[in-house]
Formats: sequence, C-alpha cells, structure tokens
Amino acid sequence: MRPARGNLTAVFVGLALGCGSSGGAPGAAADGEAGAAAEAAGPESGADAPTGTKGVHCARSPGPGPGYVDAGAPVPGQLALPQVSYEGGPLLAQPTLIAVTYAGDPEAPDLEDFVASIGCTAYWRATAGEYGIGDAVAGPPVRVAESAPANLNDSVLGAWLARKIDGNDPLFPRPAPGTVYVIFFPATTQITEGTGGTSCVSFSGYHESAALSDGTPLIYAVLPRCSTQAAQLTASASHEIVEAVTDPIPDTQPAYGLPDSNHLGWALAGAGEVGDMCDFLPDSVFQPAGFPWAVQRIWSNRAAGQKTNPCVPAATTDYFYAAPVMADSVTLDLTGVPQTVAAVHVPVGGSATVAVKLVGSARVQIAVSALDAAHLTGATPRLTLTLDAPVGVPGDTLHLTITKLFGDPSGAEAFGLVTIANGQQSFFWGITAD
Repeated sequence: MRPARGNLTAVFVGLALGCGSSGGAPGAAADGEAGAAAEAAGPESGADAPTGTKGVHCARSPGPGPGYVDAGAPVPGQLALPQVSYEGGPLLAQPTLIAVTYAGDPEAPDLEDFVASIGCTAYWRATAGEYGIGDAVAGPPVRVAESAPANLNDSVLGAWLARKIDGNDPLFPRPAPGTVYVIFFPATTQITEGTGGTSCVSFSGYHESAALSDGTPLIYAVLPRCSTQAAQLTASASHEIVEAVTDPIPDTQPAYGLPDSNHLGWALAGAGEVGDMCDFLPDSVFQPAGFPWAVQRIWSNRAAGQKTNPCVPAATTDYFYAAPVMADSVTLDLTGVPQTVAAVHVPVGGSATVAVKLVGSARVQIAVSALDAAHLTGATPRLTLTLDAPVGVPGDTLHLTITKLFGDPSGAEAFGLVTIANGQQSFFWGITAD
C-alpha cells in the first residue's frame, strides 16, 4: 500500500466529442491491501503452514536482481494492461529485513522465520527481482520488551522507531542502506495512518518512511494482526515488503508507485504500487511450492507487456479483461505533478455511453459487470453503471452507460470492469470527469 499523497484535484481538459468515463475498483480492503482473500490462502489451496515447518534462511546473493526500469519506454495505450511507472526514486537493491515483534507474541518465532526466508525464494526473485531487487537477507530480529500500545498513529510510530535507533537502543540495529523494519503488532493494537484509515477496517498493512536525526532514511512496514490465521498476516507482509523495496520513500521520492498515465483510474481505486495492482483478485494469496508461508501475487510489468497474466507467479498465463474506450481527458494531481490522463466526461446528473473492448488469450466466453469504486470504502455510490450485454468473447465490443448521480469533490471518480472467464477473475479501472 502507498499512503495517499498530493491533491486529488481534477481539471477537465480538451473534451472530445463523444464522451467516455472511467473509475472504480472492488477489493477486500479499501486501500487495496491483502485482505479477506488471505483467509483462504494456502499452498495454492488454503492451509496455514504446519507448526514447526521452517523456511530456508537467506544468505546474500551477489548483485541486484535482473532489473527492469521502464523510464523512457512507450506508455501503453488505453486498451493495453498498465505498467507501474518508475518515478525516479530510490530502490533497495540489496535489502536487509528486520522482523520486529512485541513482548509475549506467540507467533514471533514463525514471523521471524518468514522474514528471514522470503528473500531468496523463487517467489521473491519472480516478483521483486524484475524491478532490480536482489535477494533480501535478515538482520537480527527485535523483540520489544514493552507492551504494544492500544492505539497508535503512524506519525507517532515513525518517531518512536527513530527515537529507538537515535537513542542507541541495543535491540534496534542502525539501518544500513536497504534496511526495512517489518513491525508486527498484536491484535490488541489499533493503528491509524495518514489517510485516516484504521487497521483491519480500511487496511491490513502499509509501508512508510521516516528519518533519523542525521537525515538517514528509515524504511518500515506495518502489519496489524487482523486475523487468527497466519496466512493473512504473512500474505500482507509479503505485499508490504515487496512494495517497501520497490517504492521505499513513497511520499517524497516515489519509485514504482503509480500506474502509467493511461491507467490512473487504477490509482483512484487504490491500486498504485506493485502489490496493490493484484490485491483485488480472489486468487491473489497462495502458498508457493516448497515455501511454508502464504504470500501475495505481485504485478509484473514484463508479463503485462507480453499480454499474459500480470499477477505473478501466475497460476496460469491465460488472461482476460474488459477495457473502456475513453475519448476525453482530465488532469489529476496525485503526486504533486499534474498529469493529463484519459477519462470519460459525465456531468453531474448526466449520462455517457462508452465502448468496452473484450481482450483475452483464448476465444472463450467472458462475463462482464461494472462497479463504482465508492463501494470499496462503503461510501454512497456516485455512479450508475449499465452494460448493454453481460457476456462476450475476446474481440467483441460491449457498451457501458454511465450516469453520474453526484460528483467527487476532486472532479473525478473511478469505476471498474470486472470479468470472469475460465474461472479467472480480473479487474480494469477507468475514470469519469465532471
């Protein structure tokens, strides 16, 4: 998860004749974190790791991962799958992961084992490795002697961690370049973060950055205890750890943090970083063969560019989706740098109809439905979405009529197209503009 940053201001620009619209996204958690799907996670089936089963702890491998930097690459068109854009910030090419737990946590040994063993798995190399990240090793785990607070805000958490390290607390090693502190909280702690979200209601994990007194960056991931099942916790942790190394300072120096400018509807729906982009899928959480912990699939720019299943490691390379044709444009400021993006012009109280192209790797029937992204947060829907047909095959064109009941203060709303084909579900997000 990438905490919200910048203004969601929208200024409608250069309308074309024939308006279109986009926006919206469903998911188990409103911020796009690994949520309820993890409850059924397991070795491609669902069970937690057996007690006493351990992973292979990682030793540093030479050099970074194979690497993928898309700076300067052509931005894919609207109907292509998104690319998570490299925005120029630092990457943690040689990570060190430090597990932090609190006094009396019965799961501390297992969580420390997970953190120590994830960074040299085939899963890690298939996900983080694509973005130039090498194997991750573990530093000495920290078991905090004090009890965890009942309520905690992220601004306090970052300052607490910095004080521990600046004060030379012997439990907390000073960060080397690439260090990520992975902090696991008990179920008795409720956490709020910058956007006002509450743990286990609007998110099941996030990552952030702070700084020590001398300016040294401090990168950390926060994992509340939202379930009694270990699968939920380790899946959320895998999501946040991969995002922390591929986008370590998201607020001020973003790296792989947002989809390309043709696909910013995904960001409005809570999908920006490489973990968020796959979090909506019901099969996003799984247990890899030979690894005792559940993890989450991660977005692959390479696979998306090859028009295969972009959430890797993929259970199948087949992929099907429905993409709206958006003829208008809107300027959004999600990062402090305004971007002009494709959108559908729909005035409040008005309607617009747009073409929806069905895309897939095989000619099979695709079921399609539409969703207002307001459903993700439990907000009152702003859009009414009606398709002229509920099914089609790749190559077909459906039509989506969008009626705007009322607008978001930003001037832009997200909507989603949900498809099911061959038992596989996918999502694609667009934007409406006033």
